[in-house]
Amino acid sequence: MFIRLVILLAAVSVFSCVSVSKIEIHVLEPASDPLPPEINRVILLNRTIADTVLPPVQTVRPEPVISDKFRTDLLNKTTTELMFALAGILNESPGMDYIDSTMILEMVRPERDHLPLPLDPLFVNELCDTLAADALISLEYLRVVYSDSIREERWNSMGGWDRYYWALINVDITSGWRIYEGTGGRLIYEYANIDTLILDITDWDINQLLYKMPHIDEVFMETAYLTALDFARRISPHWMSGDRIIYFRGNRNMRKAYRHFISNELDIAEAIYLEQLDRLNRNMVAAAMHNLALVNEMRGDSRQALVWARRSYQVVRKHLTSEYVEILEERAEIAEQLDRQLGVE
Repeated sequence: MFIRLVILLAAVSVFSCVSVSKIEIHVLEPASDPLPPEINRVILLNRTIADTVLPPVQTVRPEPVISDKFRTDLLNKTTTELMFALAGILNESPGMDYIDSTMILEMVRPERDHLPLPLDPLFVNELCDTLAADALISLEYLRVVYSDSIREERWNSMGGWDRYYWALINVDITSGWRIYEGTGGRLIYEYANIDTLILDITDWDINQLLYKMPHIDEVFMETAYLTALDFARRISPHWMSGDRIIYFRGNRNMRKAYRHFISNELDIAEAIYLEQLDRLNRNMVAAAMHNLALVNEMRGDSRQALVWARRSYQVVRKHLTSEYVEILEERAEIAEQLDRQLGVE
């Protein structure tokens, strides 16, 4: 299991002169439908480049630029951005080789309004052999339907009615994906997804509202990223943020260890926390044990972290530590699942 420390937040509570603070970490989550662990190097192929245009754009914006060429170029730009976003997200996943620009390909298809037939296995095999890839991931279909609207609303304030404006942007997204194995070019996975992106903006002034509304191409770029993120999380382990509690004050040594901890100097912090275990103050001992659990979780050793968290709870039955024990029990199960997905013996 892999963990990264991200941000330190403010202190949130105090227990018997031992203050706690909330930190945010990134933890690795398993994929819902993972690639086989032997697939490490992949080619990304965008099969949706074509001359056909987006569906008509329904917008209330003044003098919108929605010509056929604009819509065609916008969808092509969106699919290209989507593939680069997918590469960037997969590059963060352990077990995947780095995907550079030479592994991101595009091909023109006369029609993109329908899901195409699967690629010729011989073509896939030759392409993967040339680029030494284990598999080819193909965006086969993307349909994006954009609309926006502005409504005048009234709000009862201090016995009177105030007027404000509410803009709603709605984007319906349909995507289709296929994955082909490198050796033999066989189709091994298909996935279709329907999603909706909804943005709403309010303002008292109609002109300010129009100014605050994101441009259509900005919305499409956000659509590209969210579509890539959804698919990447489906096929590969990915990072998610989570909150943890750390005891950061109580005596000079606890404060010193905390500074080393947030600087990612875990060995030094651990040594100081271990020194606190001989103290007579049970709250201080329990806090040090709790933090030792966090040190081990940061190292990716959820099992040893669970040992320390349980010991801390035995010394002083604090609700915060009880909650942490439950988190670590779940992370220990997830660690086994991640090992299987990453091919770790």
